[in-house]
Amino acid sequence: MDAVVANPPYIRSRNIPDVELATAHLDDLGYEFDGNSDIYSYFFTHAFQFLREGGRMGFLTSNRWLTAEYGEDLERFLFENTAVDAVVTFQTQLFEVPLISTCITVA
Repeated sequence: MDAVVANPPYIRSRNIPDVELATAHLDDLGYEFDGNSDIYSYFFTHAFQFLREGGRMGFLTSNRWLTAEYGEDLERFLFENTAVDAVVTFQTQLFEVPLISTCITVA
């Protein structure tokens, strides 16, 4: 694919219905993520598998990965495999539901 644009579901690690299914593709990529990673972390890595060389990703997600310990795994993956063009955070809530601070990531 040339591009993947996504707004993955807001599901925290403890609420992922099938963690093994969500993380199975990481073996193919040679990565292991912290067991506390929210589901959108796996959307980034899985989408990457479908991009052609030079493809682009644009994701609207929680911004928790920027400050949470589990975010280090996602940061490492992004910086080792993509060129991160932008991470845009917002000072105010964008959505009433869910009550989550968001960010836009373009890589």
